[in-house]
Amino acid sequence: MGRADPQHSMSFASRVDPALSLQRRAEALAAGLMPLLVRAPLGAQHAGPGLHGRRRTGLGEAFWQFRRYAPGDSARAIDWRRSARGDALFVRETEQESAQTVWLWCDASGSMGYRGTRAEETKHRRARLVLLALALLLRRAGEGVRMLDSPAMSWTQMAQDQDMDKGQADHFPHIDALPRRSILVLATDALQIPDFWADLAHRLHQRGARVVLWRVRDRDEIDFPFSGCLEMNGLEGEGHYVLPSAQDMRAAYGAALATHDARLDAIAHAAHWSLATHVTDQPAADALVALAQILGSRLDPALVPARMGA
Repeated sequence: MGRADPQHSMSFASRVDPALSLQRRAEALAAGLMPLLVRAPLGAQHAGPGLHGRRRTGLGEAFWQFRRYAPGDSARAIDWRRSARGDALFVRETEQESAQTVWLWCDASGSMGYRGTRAEETKHRRARLVLLALALLLRRAGEGVRMLDSPAMSWTQMAQDQDMDKGQADHFPHIDALPRRSILVLATDALQIPDFWADLAHRLHQRGARVVLWRVRDRDEIDFPFSGCLEMNGLEGEGHYVLPSAQDMRAAYGAALATHDARLDAIAHAAHWSLATHVTDQPAADALVALAQILGSRLDPALVPARMGA
């Protein structure tokens, strides 16, 4: 995918009223992106949902090409009908196929219910909004979309407003339902301990999943702008704390967060995940454009059949 005009993104993002229902906001967000879409690449225009040919040899059922038999080829691969036309043996090759359903997961743990002083909504609500808009764009492109923890959930059910901002401390991705070689978008603040992410990366690697880790943060979590006596209540049962001089903790907090994110970045890099970060005081449209670009250019060029021009 190409580049999106930041000023265009900002203009249509500002027209999305936070007071609207989540479904209407997602529809408005996706509709605002549509003027940026131009003619789809030829291969994507003729591709339907489900399994798409990759136009190269690999596992699949669709015929790809004949080629001459070479030492090391299995005798079972020989196409005897084609070979009977001449003096040479020919092997029948099939076209590689890959699943085109995009699986989405939205972290509902307690920390995702946080909203700082500069954000209009919690991290969870922003993540849910952008994922719903992304799902709508993918559906319009003819691709399948599923929620990881609710595979049978319809678009209408996905878009229903639910009071989930309180979060669930034990809400983590359950990947047993994830088909092999799937595309998975994980929306999370990624504040779980690095060992959690290392274990999840290992399990997803075993399933051949292509993963986008979309890190959603609040600006206050990044800058720690607090000063004076600060009362802190854990969102996931951590307890109650009072910092007598919050500003004295700013440097230590920043160093701890940087160390945490560096470890997470290393895990994502080793697992060949795509990694993006969104801060909730920024336009939701920017996050949607970024995710669409990652899905379109880094994971599978045919996935989102449109390019965004400047």
